[in-house]
Amino acid sequence: MIKTEIIKDDELPYRIEIDNLRGAAKSPAKATLAALSVGKIISSEMRNNPKLAASHIFWYYEANPDWVKLISILEQNSFDV
Repeated sequence: MIKTEIIKDDELPYRIEIDNLRGAAKSPAKATLAALSVGKIISSEMRNNPKLAASHIFWYYEANPDWVKLISILEQNSFDV
């Protein structure tokens, strides 16, 4: 399950929770990359490359609604997907 939140006027306003993995950053894609990196879903070399991380998720994880949402967040850099 994916939960997102935007906290205006915060240093790291974009927050995401993917199952029990949490990430916060200055953009939706970066917050998602942080959570995926902490959970070792993506390697550290993918942490600054949303397109590479989206490709990795596409090829190595089973498709489901959360899978689609993660890829969309990474590609569009928006929680509004």
